[in-house]
Amino acid sequence: MAVLVHSSSKSASLRSKAMARGQRYFRKSLPDAQALSRRKHPDTHRCMSYFAATLRHQKRFKEAEQLQKPLLELRKDILGDDHQDTQNTVFYLGCNLYDQNKWEEARGYFETDLRYRKEFLGEKDQETLDCMNYLAGTFLHQGPYEEAKEIYTKICDIRREVLGENHA
Repeated sequence: MAVLVHSSSKSASLRSKAMARGQRYFRKSLPDAQALSRRKHPDTHRCMSYFAATLRHQKRFKEAEQLQKPLLELRKDILGDDHQDTQNTVFYLGCNLYDQNKWEEARGYFETDLRYRKEFLGEKDQETLDCMNYLAGTFLHQGPYEEAKEIYTKICDIRREVLGENHA
């Protein structure tokens, strides 16, 4: 048993070191990436997106937001409002703002994303339901509470319909 614990903590230490190396690489390459973004290169946007996700995962929300907002504008310009990558950026920016308790601002992003997801993915899609859940959360935190209740009820009804009454 002790070997497993030791192995597990060694693995966690290696992951932590790898993450630190990755961060140094991203930080070093970010100015170059931002310069490339002027040329609107999709690999640059992917790099910015991954780095923002890493920062959010580490609860460094403000830094992630500083990458996500310009990334959203770039993706809108290049891909358009209805592209899935653009909408994923809208959703993750909303999540980041939600994590910072910026309910009103997050709500706007979730409402925008929900319109897209309902139209292109359908109301029963898991990503649509995730967006609805976050949107309901913004209402739960700031009101109106009835709106949150309606959305949560709708989510439960859809999941019951899709998964069945006895899904565990």
